Amino acid sequence: MDSTATDLPLSDVREDLRLHRESLQLMGLTIRGVILFTLENVPVARQEKLTRDLFDVCAQKRGFLCFGVILNFICENCPSMIVRECYSRLKEFITWGCIMVLPLMNSEEFLTMHDRGIQQLERYLKNNDYEAFADGCQSLMEVHLKNDSMELKTFADDWQSLMEEKARNG
Repeated sequence: MDSTATDLPLSDVREDLRLHRESLQLMGLTIRGVILFTLENVPVARQEKLTRDLFDVCAQKRGFLCFGVILNFICENCPSMIVRECYSRLKEFITWGCIMVLPLMNSEEFLTMHDRGIQQLERYLKNNDYEAFADGCQSLMEVHLKNDSMELKTFADDWQSLMEEKARNG
């Protein structure tokens, strides 16, 4: 198939990116409680699947997909129907942020920048440390908001620093 140019008005793109950012902000405020509630109410097999899915995206050098893994887990497993519905909508808006990273897809640094944080999240899940996992998810959202200018050099360090700070204060 031939690709065709899409004529999206700049105002539509700006609006979609605004919704993306607002979705990140809302998740930054809510994801900790939502992920804790979900993890505490699902069978161990589903928690193990979440751990495997995070490992898989890391192993495939697709760590940037961890957003999708975490959101899919919530949308599929949260006992609250309203939370599942709201997070499904947020997941749609988060997808718009993907257009911002397309130019980075050939960058090894971009492809591996989440790896260290994902590995830490996996350890938290394996140790049933849901509080630390939830803090790590919240930190992920906060760091994406902070680094929305795509400053790759600081992303992984910022995420690690936030996770360590939450562990010290928690």
